[in-house]
Amino acid sequence: MDAAVNASARRVRGKWSWILLAVFSALPIVFGSSFIWFPSQDVRDHNGTNGLFHVNRYAWGAFVIISALAMLVVAVTGFRKGERWAWNAACYIIAFYAIVAVIEPDYFFPVIFAIIIVSTIVYSRPWFNRLPRRT
Repeated sequence: MDAAVNASARRVRGKWSWILLAVFSALPIVFGSSFIWFPSQDVRDHNGTNGLFHVNRYAWGAFVIISALAMLVVAVTGFRKGERWAWNAACYIIAFYAIVAVIEPDYFFPVIFAIIIVSTIVYSRPWFNRLPRRT
């Protein structure tokens, strides 16, 4: 009975974890495209970000979009299936949001997203421990 309950709990953890990871990996696609095609007045005036570092808005938008697509692929392929490499690759998402928090002028949303991603990755750890280690 306990084994069945544990297996069910792991499935639920894996299901919700990859969905959350996919959503918070897809959101930066919108943010990156806004830097390129719909810049705010502040971004338009400086032709880039005005956070801690100044980055050209086209380069920054391309970096955000490409990184978000890579994170989305990890979430939808390996993380959804519970493969160990994907759990380690998901740590890149945390690094990505740390970079965004430093470069963006408003660091509130990247920090909130990073907290959600960290809690999702920690919450999903039992889902990845269900498979035996390869030798």
